[in-house]
Amino acid sequence: MDNEIEIKTFDGNLEALRDLLRSAWVPDYSEHKQSVINFALSYLKWNLQNSLSNSYFHIGAYHNDKLVGFAASFPQKYEYVSRTGNGLTKRQISGVLSTFFTTHNEYRRKGLGTMLAKERIRRHIEQGVEINLFYQDHGHASSKVYPKFSGYLKSSYSNLTTVNFLIKVLDIKKCAN
Repeated sequence: MDNEIEIKTFDGNLEALRDLLRSAWVPDYSEHKQSVINFALSYLKWNLQNSLSNSYFHIGAYHNDKLVGFAASFPQKYEYVSRTGNGLTKRQISGVLSTFFTTHNEYRRKGLGTMLAKERIRRHIEQGVEINLFYQDHGHASSKVYPKFSGYLKSSYSNLTTVNFLIKVLDIKKCAN
């Protein structure tokens, strides 16, 4: 499959993204009798508007120029507070909020999700990102992929709540200072 799929920076085609999200998410959530966002173009523009001009962290998977997978990451600064002696120390950590992890139904269980996840992590590390906060909703297919992430990265994500907020320290040395 690797030969057929091209993983690259998302081209900004919101119509193609809307169609992918609707085709992948509506069946997943319907199976669990949950409501799902309509993914109107106005919603996608609003959600992605500030990041499309610098979309290096938004990754698309393309098969013959058709968008078949997508993963978005939004650069963030997080404040890290640690207890030192009798006080608290604060510092900023470079991070990303990762979401919209989606693969087309016809491309699932073929390694596409793993390809997207590996490329996303590679780009994060390349850009000096220290922490990746990744969230997913229960009921969506991406929540079934969660255990695989820990295995191929040879380290663990921490599951923080029932909504599956996953956090991954990418640079332990920078975070520990």
